[in-house]
This record gives sequence, structure tokens and C-alpha cells, in this order.
Amino acid sequence: MKKIFSFFSFLSKVFLLILLVAVGWAFVNVSNLIKGKKHQAKNPDSGDLFGADHALADVPGGSSTPFLAYSDGKKFIIENDILFGKPKSYYPVYRIARSLYEDGRIYPDLYKINAPIRPHGGKLRFQIQEIEPEESYFSWLELLRVIHPENSEVVVDSEFKKYYVVEKSVFEKNVILPASVTTSSGQDVTEKFSKKGASWRDSSKTDDASFLNSGQEIEMIFRGLKHGEIPHLVMKSWYRDWVLGMERDWQEERSVSSYPLVKSKMFVKMAAVATAVFGVWFFEKLGFNGSALILTPMVFGTQGGCCLVVEYRDASGEYERVAVADVRSWKMNTEVIEFPMQAIMENGEMRVRIRSSKKHALGFLGVIQERDLKKSSRAFTEEKLQLERAHHNRLDRDVVGVLSKTRKGEYVQTIPGDTVNLEFRASGKIPNKDEKETYLFRASGFYSALRDENARIAGDWRSRIPDEAKERLASLVSLRDYR
Repeated sequence: MKKIFSFFSFLSKVFLLILLVAVGWAFVNVSNLIKGKKHQAKNPDSGDLFGADHALADVPGGSSTPFLAYSDGKKFIIENDILFGKPKSYYPVYRIARSLYEDGRIYPDLYKINAPIRPHGGKLRFQIQEIEPEESYFSWLELLRVIHPENSEVVVDSEFKKYYVVEKSVFEKNVILPASVTTSSGQDVTEKFSKKGASWRDSSKTDDASFLNSGQEIEMIFRGLKHGEIPHLVMKSWYRDWVLGMERDWQEERSVSSYPLVKSKMFVKMAAVATAVFGVWFFEKLGFNGSALILTPMVFGTQGGCCLVVEYRDASGEYERVAVADVRSWKMNTEVIEFPMQAIMENGEMRVRIRSSKKHALGFLGVIQERDLKKSSRAFTEEKLQLERAHHNRLDRDVVGVLSKTRKGEYVQTIPGDTVNLEFRASGKIPNKDEKETYLFRASGFYSALRDENARIAGDWRSRIPDEAKERLASLVSLRDYR
């Protein structure tokens, strides 16, 4: 009898393993479909790099984010989207996003405000606008005021942890432009990235920008680099033509593609996902919900869908990822991406590849090395301005107390149609004649797809958003319908 029980116990374990593999297989297929992953076309390089976007979406995840607007004294004007946390601040499911944030796995956004900011009545006024179908959760906010020389510019690093103040003339003298830039189809577009002065111009208002469609890529070669010095890629990007949408868009049932059960790559995926499913079940049984969520990105994807993937080619010819650059939607944004020294080959070349997961625009690409970056660095002073008021329109109350670093586990929630009016106390320090000021906005929190209950609360939110936002929203498509 004992042998019989042992035999059935063994069979049950085998059945459980098969079930886990089958569930893993289903997860891979369903999640691929939900996230917009498509089969590659027979000729993936086909298409016009600078024309209309007709490539298929093939990178999982998504990004939409709330917007920051500034006051010109009469009205609020959209500046750009914010809350781009690192490695990403968006997850489709609210509880996953919140758990990862509270576990310290989502780092704050740091955004350089491009518009000229002026005080009105001793206050600097901004507005957070939720103008797309999503929901956001702000933990704390900061406004930094940087006073620096007139002939310098502030540039944020791609990890949002620091910023540089660089003298423009020294930067332009030492920056190395790409010797060649080619698309994956072999098209030479070097001329598009041959202007040093383009690093400071707002390409979203000019014809400088070069559009990359979903799934397309460019490869560039930089020559004359010095060994033993860290290279930094300076990249200017902007543009997004889609919105996130409802959580049910990610969860609705769709027909599952049929793949042969045993295929080397698919089997590896199945095994990995089965392990993740088993791990989640196992840790939840032990009561470690946070640990279970660590495995969740294996199922949902670890990379956002609104981004530029930046890589370098190593000595063996393989590409190594350096950064996943989030692309701002409304205005251009310049950032500095630090590369490892081994990215420079013996002949002083560095090959960089940028892959676009959705339709985005590039306006400038250049490399400056550590010593030259320090040469162009200028002295500056920084102030943190006090947030005195944060009025939430839907709640009709001041939430300034919640937006403090000391209030752990509390959030200011925004759903479509919401605005939060922010007032910071203006600084009393006046820049000298040879100085100017730049403001940086730091936001910490997370966001997720819009849930049905919050969609009902939002109601007819499209009729309540500013006309500027309505015009922008009319030109966008849903992520689920993205082509």
C-alpha cells in the first residue's frame, strides 16, 4: 500500500510540473499578445525610417505618465510628462507597482524644465495634469533652482540621479559627433546628426528631429576616443504618439497562438515562466508577498514599451545594454548616458546601437569623455524651494502634507481629469548679470493602467481637461491599437 501511495505521489508531482509548464506556456503567449508583441515581419528592416510609423510593436510594457504644466501668470501651459522612475515606474497592475515602489525598486524622476519660469506674487506655480487614461500615485515632490553661468546649460543623467552644468562653448569644442550613422536597412543618415549646435535647440519645434519607428534601430560609429577615459553619450530625444489605456486592455482574453510545445527557445521561456509561477506560489504560501513580486517582472516584462534601448558593441561583436532611455512626449529632453571604458575599442572607435520600441525622435547624438566633460563643467549653486500648497481639484483639499518625504506609505492619487495646483515659495536670491537660473522637478511615485472603478469616478474626464491637452489627446492612439 505504501508503494502505491508513493507511486501516486510521484505521479502528482509530475502532473504538477506539467501543469506549471503549461501555465508558463500560456503566460508567455497571452502576455506577449497583451503587451503588443507581434511576430517579426519577414523583412524587419523594411520601412521608411523618417516616414509614417507602420512597424509592429514588439517590446513589452508601456509608459504614459502624468504631465507637468507651468503658469505664465494667466494660464497653465503643458511643459512635459513626468514621473519617469528608474528602472521604470509603470506596471499594468496597481498592487505590483505599489509593492515594487515601497520595496525601494523604483527611483525618482528628475526633469529639467525647459520653459522660462517666473514668480507671480512671490510664488512659482505649477500644475500636475492627468490628461490620459491612467492613474498615478505621487509620494513626494521637489523643485530645485540652479543658478549657473549664462553661457552654460544644465543636463540630467539618464539615471535621474544627478545633473551636469556644462559650458556650451567648451562642450561644443570637445564633443565628438558620429563618423557614421546607418539604419538597420543600410541607409546612411549621418548628415542628420552632423550639427554640434543642435544639442541645445528645441528639436520638437524644428525639422532637426529624425524619427525612428517601432522596432527600428540605428548604429553609429564614434572615432578618435581616448582610452582610459569614460565616454558619455549625449542624446536628445522626444515624441510619443500613443496612450496607455485601461487595465482590462492588458487582461482581456485573446486567442492564444499555438506553438509546438518543444522548441528550444520556447521551452526555455516556458521553464523560466514556470519557475516564476512556482516561485510566486511558493513565496506567497510562506507569506512573503514582497518576495513574490520580485519575480513578477519575469512574467510581465522588465522593460517599458516607450523607450530607446542604448547598447554598445564589445570586442567580441556582441551588443551590451547600457541604458533604457525613457522618451518625454511633449518637448525635447537632453540626457547624458555614461558608458563603460571597455566600450572603446583599441583603434579608438566606439560603436553604439539605439533601438526604438515605439515611434520616437532623435535630435542630437554626440560623445564627450570624462576629462572634457569636467573641463566644460561650471560652478553653480542649488536651492530646494519649499512646497507651500498643493490643491487637489477633485478632492477639493490641500494635500501638501502628503507630498513630504516624511509621510511614508501615503500617496496623492490622480485619475483622468484631475489636476493638482502646486505653489512653491520663490527664492529671494537674484542671479548676477552673467548668471541665469534653471529649474529641475523631481517626482517620486508610480503609475499604472486605469482601473474600472477609477474610470467610473473620472466620468467624462475628456471634457474637463484643458484645450491644449484635448488637442494633444486627439492625435494619439491607444497602446492596444498601436501599429
